[in-house]
Amino acid sequence: LSLEDDLMRIFAGDKVRSMMSWLGMEEGVAIESKTVSKQIERAQKAVEARNFETRKHVLKYDDVMNKQRDTIYKLRRDLMFEPEHREYLLGETGVARDLLRDLTGYFLNPDVSPDNWDVDTYAAEIENIYSVDPAVDADVNYNVMRSEEIEEAIWKKATADYMKKEEMAGEESLRAYERYIMLNIIDSQWKDHLLSIDHVKQGIGLVGYGQKDPLVEYKKQSFDMFQDMLDRIDTNTTRSLFNLEIIDKDEQAEMERLERLEKQRAMKQAAGMAFTGAYEGVQAAGEEALKHTPFVRDQPKVKPNEPCHCGSGKKYKKCHGAGG
Repeated sequence: LSLEDDLMRIFAGDKVRSMMSWLGMEEGVAIESKTVSKQIERAQKAVEARNFETRKHVLKYDDVMNKQRDTIYKLRRDLMFEPEHREYLLGETGVARDLLRDLTGYFLNPDVSPDNWDVDTYAAEIENIYSVDPAVDADVNYNVMRSEEIEEAIWKKATADYMKKEEMAGEESLRAYERYIMLNIIDSQWKDHLLSIDHVKQGIGLVGYGQKDPLVEYKKQSFDMFQDMLDRIDTNTTRSLFNLEIIDKDEQAEMERLERLEKQRAMKQAAGMAFTGAYEGVQAAGEEALKHTPFVRDQPKVKPNEPCHCGSGKKYKKCHGAGG
């Protein structure tokens, strides 16, 4: 062990070096001293104690995420292995009904006058998430109906539409699709949440400058973020499933047939355009070649004083060559 090693340099280097210098020790000479051995032992204990505190501190942060991870994994297991997850989505305390209840209570607060309700935003949210126009599809009249009645009317219409989709798709097929959608949304949101938590963890130490416990603040922020993530899972799941469009098998076959015909027509049109373009290119190339082809005589040029080729007996310059 050298006095320049990190262990000695950080915890006992200066003190031991001064003592060795006072004793007249030369550089490079092996040090054998009970005092130095005790300094090394104390330094090792200090390092081990610091590492233990660090591990214990990290575990406290990890405990927060472990609880959240257990919640998400349990939810995934329930969806994957429970044959019937209908209650999770459509039950009285399912995610879709709870979300509608929260939206209605927020925008149509029963404790305030209907004149102060945010009807426009509420209607837009309901149509976006449940694919239901409250006034048109559910016969909602905001002037005479209480918020609970409005919620019930919308839920009745939304679930009736969903049951029609189940009849068209088949119960087994729809259950499989529900499971697929919900698992994908959970996985996507969980990944985003983990990334956000890492960012919080990296900067949480700064709150110590504000006389706050970083661990307490981390627990608070991570809990709030986890709740927001669960809300997004519920909203995205409900929106994806209630906006699902089921196409009739006959209608789907007809659409596929029309799509094939459209592809064939496009291919023929593209082939025709290619042929026309090639023909026009050849024609243009021929015309251009004619412009640049030199004139070649097939007979020798007649001189002015020679007899005209027409047989008149006159000189060429007096006959057919007179115009030149």
